[in-house]
Amino acid sequence: MATATKSIYDTVVRENMGNAIFFGFIKVEPGFVMPDDYGMPDEANQAIKAALGTYIEGARALTTAAGLDTFHKRLAAFQNSAVRTAEQKNDFDEFFGWSNPELFDETGNVTSLW
Repeated sequence: MATATKSIYDTVVRENMGNAIFFGFIKVEPGFVMPDDYGMPDEANQAIKAALGTYIEGARALTTAAGLDTFHKRLAAFQNSAVRTAEQKNDFDEFFGWSNPELFDETGNVTSLW
C-alpha cells in the first residue's frame, strides 16, 4: 500500500511551519534553531526550512525600522490578511494557521485558552 503524500496545507505541516515562524520571529525564543522536519519528504523539508529561514532572517532585520518592537505588533504584521500569494490569493492562515492575539500577554505567553 502506498503512503499518501502530504501537502503543504496538511495540518501537521502547517503547525510545524507556524511554530518555526512563531518562535523564530513573532515570539523570538533564545537559541532558536530551525527544525529539519516539517512533516514532508526530505527534499520538501529542506526547501521549507530554507524559505522560512530566509523569511525569519529578513523579518528580524526589519523589525526596528518597521516599528515591530512588541510581540503583538510582530503577530499583527505576520497575520496581515491583505498579504496574499500572487496566483491563488492565499493568505497566512492557509499556510501557518491563525493565533488569536487576545490569548497572549505582552510577551507572547498564553494567558487564556478561551
